Amino acid sequence: MTKERRYILIGGCLLVLFGLIYRFYPFGIDFLESDSGFELKLKKIQKYSAAVKQKPYIEKYLMKLNKVSAASLNVLLKGTTPALGAVDIQNTLNQIAQKVGVNITRIDIRKAKKLDADEIISIPVRFTITSTTRQLRDMIFFIESSPKLIRIIDIQSKVGQKKYPEYIRSTITVEGFIRE
Repeated sequence: MTKERRYILIGGCLLVLFGLIYRFYPFGIDFLESDSGFELKLKKIQKYSAAVKQKPYIEKYLMKLNKVSAASLNVLLKGTTPALGAVDIQNTLNQIAQKVGVNITRIDIRKAKKLDADEIISIPVRFTITSTTRQLRDMIFFIESSPKLIRIIDIQSKVGQKKYPEYIRSTITVEGFIRE
C-alpha cells in the first residue's frame, strides 16, 4: 500500500469516526452520565404529574366549550340536507314577509357550497319582493335579527313602475348555514 493511500484511508476512517460521534452524540453522553438520564426522567415525570393535576380545570373548560358549541348549533338552520335547509330559509322568509306585509313573488334556491375549513354548508336563496321603502327596511331588519343565522349577501333594487314610484322591486339574496 502506498503512502498516499494510507493517508486517504486514515482520513476516511477519521471522517467516519467523527460522523458516528456527531450522529450518536446525545446517546453517548447519556450512557456516560447515568445521573443526567435519571434527572431527565424525573423532570418528565414532574411535567406529566403537573399535567394530570390540570385535569379538573381542563374538564371544566371542555364543558364550557361544549355548552358554547351546543348554543352555536341552535343558530344553524334545521335540516340535514341543503334542500331541508332551504325549506327552513323559505319558511323564515315567508314569516318575515307576512309580518312586514309584503308578498314574495319569486324564490330561487341557489347551489349550496361547502365553506373552506369547516363542516358548514352555505345555502344561498334569492327572492323577489315589491315593497315600500319602509317595508324593505323592516324586511332587512327582521332578516338580520332572525334567531337563525341568515345573512344578506346581495340586494338589488329598482323603482317598479312610473305610475307608482313609492314601490320598489327588490331582489335579495340571503344565505343560511347547516352542518354537513
